[in-house]
Amino acid sequence: MIASFFTNSFAQDAPGENNWDKNLEGKIINSIFLKTLNVAGESVDGTISSDSTWINNLANSFHYKTRNWVIRERLLFSKGEKLNYRTIYETERLLRSSNLFLDVKINVFPSPVFRDEVEVVVITKDKWTLTYLASYKPGDKSGYLGLKDNNFVGLGHSANAVITYNNDPSIGWGGKIGYTAANIKGSYTDAHLNFEANKKYDIKSIGLTKPFITYETEWIAGFELKWERNTYEAYNENDELISLPLKKKIQDLWVGRAFPINISNGFKKSNSNLITSLRILSLNHSERPYNPMQFRIFENSTMLLLGIGLVSRSFYKDKFVQQFGTTEDIPVGGMINLSTGPEKRELSDRWYFGLETVYSNWYDDYGYFSGRVGIGVFRGKNKWEQTTYRLNLLYNTYLYKWEIWKYRIFMNYDLMLGYNRISGEQTYLYSGIGLRGINKTSVAGTKRLVSNLEARIFSPYELLGFVIGGVAFTDFGLIAESNRGFLSSRFYQGYGAGIRIKNESIISAAFELIFVFNPYNPQNKGAAFSVLLSTNFAIGIRDIGYSKPFVESF
Repeated sequence: MIASFFTNSFAQDAPGENNWDKNLEGKIINSIFLKTLNVAGESVDGTISSDSTWINNLANSFHYKTRNWVIRERLLFSKGEKLNYRTIYETERLLRSSNLFLDVKINVFPSPVFRDEVEVVVITKDKWTLTYLASYKPGDKSGYLGLKDNNFVGLGHSANAVITYNNDPSIGWGGKIGYTAANIKGSYTDAHLNFEANKKYDIKSIGLTKPFITYETEWIAGFELKWERNTYEAYNENDELISLPLKKKIQDLWVGRAFPINISNGFKKSNSNLITSLRILSLNHSERPYNPMQFRIFENSTMLLLGIGLVSRSFYKDKFVQQFGTTEDIPVGGMINLSTGPEKRELSDRWYFGLETVYSNWYDDYGYFSGRVGIGVFRGKNKWEQTTYRLNLLYNTYLYKWEIWKYRIFMNYDLMLGYNRISGEQTYLYSGIGLRGINKTSVAGTKRLVSNLEARIFSPYELLGFVIGGVAFTDFGLIAESNRGFLSSRFYQGYGAGIRIKNESIISAAFELIFVFNPYNPQNKGAAFSVLLSTNFAIGIRDIGYSKPFVESF
């Protein structure tokens, strides 16, 4: 049954897509050459861009090229090894996914000297990785403005600094800074340090992560320490909203081992991995607004989780999905993941059970489809607690062409059901999860349903190298308590359209200007228009990977 679940789940990443000579596979790699191109100018295919605007020329002048050692440490092959095209393709994909390069191409040539040897040329085209971070919500007069660099002075590290503002005097001005040292010593291990603060809260975190990135990965591991000072808003006996202090510390540690396996029914060994892992998650409050007897969400706890997962994935190449014409590697395949283990809490101990399944595929006649089912539940003393059911469906069409225009249709369906929740727990309906224009905490419940339909339009027109695109969408949402049905709740809606502008060479993120109409906005108690510089929500492509034993989110 498991074998049939994963069979036929791949768009083949055949070497022929890169015009590689299959007769060279298995020969010894004699030498590896690197060629790094500027952000503007020559492409990885050798063509010269006709776009020589002063903006691109200025970008070349101020851009720090990626250091050669940064690229070499990301290669999965080395001199003296036998040529393996699957490893070559994985390297090309990982370089593209690093967000350091606009495009990547690896060429393989026979050695002019030795018949049984080959030369490998890695061509990378840098992109301008310094980008803006901006958002503004006129409704509550809040927003942020800052900068982020995904390739700090060519080191492959990420740094960001942001100033935030909220018109609420209890929040006011604030900021956040972060730094990530990626791929330390070629180990694909990342270290991060983050700090965020304003009048209301401050959050500090430090961590180290080695994820499951390729079928050759053997060990995954990581840890994170997080300190948070915040407030919890509640109504007092006079029905007045008050803020109560909250301080907590989270410690998260995990380690796992990946084993290549060969599933029957013709599955290739190199596509599939069985992963076992162990995780320790600890939550401790140094200050809390309520006694855990009143609100159990403030209990201290320590959880030990054992995870086992089966991951089978491959990739196909596409364009005009999330980007504006650059090559994108789309994961397809399947995953089954089980998590279980004990949790020690202040009031009562219990046991967790979790199941996650993912299936993604590309269908030539229909497009991309991905589905995920997640179930999580705790077993306490003679009762089930915090049961969560989650169903998410993603779909996008193939690329339509109408004369000189291009467009895709995207769909998202997200259903979450929560039962037997502990006191103080709620979920929300807001912009971040798909109902654009609605602020968080305005609409709460224990189960929700969100569906989205979105058209992304790519125009043939440019302005100073910036490609102009458009977006139009409809958002629908329902939310209710566990003892009520969706049909008895209010039907929330959002309708909108806007523009997206991006220069793939010099801007990492697309600039968005979105106009949203909500027939009913709970904050205004009626219809409302809003203008958003960034919605922080996009119907994307689902990753198929394994990080650590999971607890189904609520």
